Parts: sequence; structure tokens; C-alpha cells
Amino acid sequence: MRNVKAILFLGFGLLQAQQASVMSGVNSVENGVFVNYRTLLEPAAAGGAVPRLSGGVITARQAIHRYVQVGESAFGYDLAVVPVNGGKDVQIRIGPLTLTPEEVSQFSSKTLRMAPLNKYPNVTTVRSGSTIEVEILRNAATGQRVFDLLTLTVEATRVAADWGMRLVAPVATAGKLTAKFPATLTGDLVTVRVPQMGLLTIGVHALRGRGYQRVGEVDGKVIRVQWSGTDIEVVSAENIVPGGGKWTLYGRVTSNNGGAELQVGTTDL
Repeated sequence: MRNVKAILFLGFGLLQAQQASVMSGVNSVENGVFVNYRTLLEPAAAGGAVPRLSGGVITARQAIHRYVQVGESAFGYDLAVVPVNGGKDVQIRIGPLTLTPEEVSQFSSKTLRMAPLNKYPNVTTVRSGSTIEVEILRNAATGQRVFDLLTLTVEATRVAADWGMRLVAPVATAGKLTAKFPATLTGDLVTVRVPQMGLLTIGVHALRGRGYQRVGEVDGKVIRVQWSGTDIEVVSAENIVPGGGKWTLYGRVTSNNGGAELQVGTTDL
């Protein structure tokens, strides 16, 4: 089985409107293309029933694999993006999901059946900042459909070679949990232990051989990560990376034991 890492999206309550936001998130690839996902249900109340949806992005072998779970079925597609024309445009290819049912099912409590999309957008090149639509599924009886809006942006990214991280009196939030730590913590990596979720280790080091994948960013004094549908943020009183700025964050889950409290720490390589 391929070494895969899931970045799941945060689900939002469905609104009684023409369109309802179901989930959203951001994923990035090695070449500096950021993909902002917004999944919509339209119309929101068609037929009086709202499907229970979950899903995410699995990054494997530098490819983006998007899936949406409905019951015991998973609908998805592969997304390949490359910046062209000096980053002004994005070359894009959308095709059938190439992951196996076993690879997708490991991030679900069920063994999923894989289902193809009805069609795949024939898009080749778009301007950086453009938004395209990918229809994931449609109820033939009610006309209700679920679709992704993908905004593709090319941004200049930097990768730190050997800088550590420093948290001064950090304040951490994970979903509805908040914790404050009066100490100053320094190390090559930051650890976040979330109850009932596990231990997430993150840093600016691209430790591919150790299973680290892109999970978010550090922007000045703030770390932002999305993990298994939960937004995680760590705010420091001072810049986290020496000199400040925005940096790519890499992370991996090393334990399923989340303990009883939200905890933040640091460790060295």
C-alpha cells in the first residue's frame, strides 16, 4: 500500500438556503499551487432530505486525491496541477480517483465502495486565482447535487533548511478546546496532543523519509493546521520561525492516544 496522508475537511452545519456549504479546506502541492476547496449542496433542502457527507483529501506520491463519503460509498477524483507562464496560470487535469478502496477506507469507520463521477471537467489551463466546478454526485429524483468549487492559486513558498521553532506563551485551540501555556518552548518540531485524536508533530522541515506531509502553514506568530476535520491553531507572543514570514508546515500523526487535555510542546530531531 502506498504511504498516504489524509487531510480531512471541517464540516459546517447545513443552512436552509438555495446553496449550503458542506465542507471546506485548503491543500497545497510541492510546486506552490494552493487549492482552496468549498463543497456545496444545491438546493439545500431539495426533497426535504439532507445527505450525511464527510470527506477529505489524501496526498500520495505528490498527487491530490479528493473523495466525498456518502454512507458506505465514496465518490472522488484525482487532481493534478502545475504552474505555467511564470505562475500566472495553472495547468490542471481532473480524472478518476486512482486510490484503492482500502486506501480510502483507512480514514473511515466503514469499508467503502468506490464510485466514479458522472463526468470530469475538461479543463486544461486556468488563470491563477480562478475557480472551477467539479460535480461529485447528483440525485436524479430530486435534482439535488453536491459539487466542489476549486480555487487555484500560485503562491511563492519557502522551505526552511534547518530552522527550529520557538513558542512564547503559546495559546492553542483545537475545535472548541483552548489551552494556554505560560512557558517559552523551543525545538526543531512542535507537538500538539488533542484528546481522542492523538499526537500531531509538525515543523518546517520536509522530512519525507519519515512520513511527513504538508499540513498547513506558520505565518509570523500563528500556526494553522487542519487535522481530521479539526482546525488547530497555535498563537505565540513572538515570531515562531526566526525572522518571521510565512512558511510551509509538514506533519505526521505518531500516536492515537490523545490523552485527556489539549497539550502543546516541542521536540528536537
